[in-house]
Amino acid sequence: MGMSIEQNGASETELLPVELDGDAIRKLLPHRDVMALLDRIQEYHPELRSIVAIKRVPMNEFSLQGCPHNRLYFPPTLLTECLAQASGIMMNMEGLEKLGVDLRKLPDRAYRTTIPNVPLSVLAESHIKHEFYAFPGETIFLQSKVAMQRGEFRYFQVSARTERCELAKGTILLSYPPYM
Repeated sequence: MGMSIEQNGASETELLPVELDGDAIRKLLPHRDVMALLDRIQEYHPELRSIVAIKRVPMNEFSLQGCPHNRLYFPPTLLTECLAQASGIMMNMEGLEKLGVDLRKLPDRAYRTTIPNVPLSVLAESHIKHEFYAFPGETIFLQSKVAMQRGEFRYFQVSARTERCELAKGTILLSYPPYM
């Protein structure tokens, strides 16, 4: 988080990224229990429309149960879901900002109780190329950036990596369903 990016003459204070813990993530995503996959948001840059989320893969991760040949790895389908959740959080944060929510106050638990519930975004399409697996004990860094927006649809450029290697990259399309 130590880097500051200056863009269009904006002050450094405006460009400090927002960090969020798991409790804040649960307020920004409708996912619960075992499907809430993200551990924290390392940084969110509203002016760049980009986010970095963290997923730790512990030895007792529910998704490691039943791996083929007892070779424990984090399933690629759930890695895609992690990327979609990171993108969905960013989409919901942008929506909250339009409603007047001060995103820099989201780390404050008391402030979060005053904000409205977020809508459910739906994964409409994903094109993710998986290169490698993440293994127990590793931390996955999930990056997402808005590439294009048309109405309630947003395309995201996404990637996932560990300290060891890049795991996956591609695009994700999210939308708010018309029945919301």
